[in-house]
Amino acid sequence: MTKFVFVLLVLYLSKASGGCRDGWERFDSNCYLLSQDRTSWSEAASFCSALHSHLAIVTSDDEFNFLKSTIIHRNGQRNQYWIDGTDEEVEGVWRWASIDQKITYFNWGRGQPDQTQHANCLHLWSGSGFQTADGVCETHLNFICQSVYNDETDTMMFG
Repeated sequence: MTKFVFVLLVLYLSKASGGCRDGWERFDSNCYLLSQDRTSWSEAASFCSALHSHLAIVTSDDEFNFLKSTIIHRNGQRNQYWIDGTDEEVEGVWRWASIDQKITYFNWGRGQPDQTQHANCLHLWSGSGFQTADGVCETHLNFICQSVYNDETDTMMFG
């Protein structure tokens, strides 16, 4: 836990000049942090929230391809990453948890979603080229945080 808090503090206090904070990657108007640690979906959401961000919301092929190439560049074909989607409230109805909106863009892996009652959280699955899959929320996976970058003020907007 001490390591988690230290990493949180370092990432919060540091910001690269003219871009996202150190350790974050920029795509369009967003900044993304790929975690090195693994945790449950709810703990990942809390971690991102503590950084004034949220689990990643993927809304287009371009954004998906950016995240996929960033993951592969950093970690190769291993690891799986929690993102913000869940169907925990109503089975089969997927929503972005942080903004409470129905998901309209999916890039499901083959055979996904499994639609099992215990697989209620969305992740990028390495076994399918990082396409989306439903997973058991208590499983410890890596995760991706996202925050909005505002060019006009040269600061990151959180929310």
